[in-house]
Amino acid sequence: MTKKTYDVKAKGIIGLAMSVEAESREQAEELAEKETERFYGEPGPWYPRTDGYTLEIESVVPAKTYPQCPPRKFIPTYDD
Repeated sequence: MTKKTYDVKAKGIIGLAMSVEAESREQAEELAEKETERFYGEPGPWYPRTDGYTLEIESVVPAKTYPQCPPRKFIPTYDD
């Protein structure tokens, strides 16, 4: 049986929560909305609600393969 490599793309859902001090529900929602866009590794007020996550598979396609190049001949004065 020959195995092939496939590229799998998925969308992840991580349950997060944060505490907000506000005078009303609407104000709390506005404050939370300002904190919705974060880059990976950037600190923020959000913390995970659980230890897991949910993934939804978006696509599975055969991986692109490239032909193996033959090794280059040794060149004594060439600096890699």
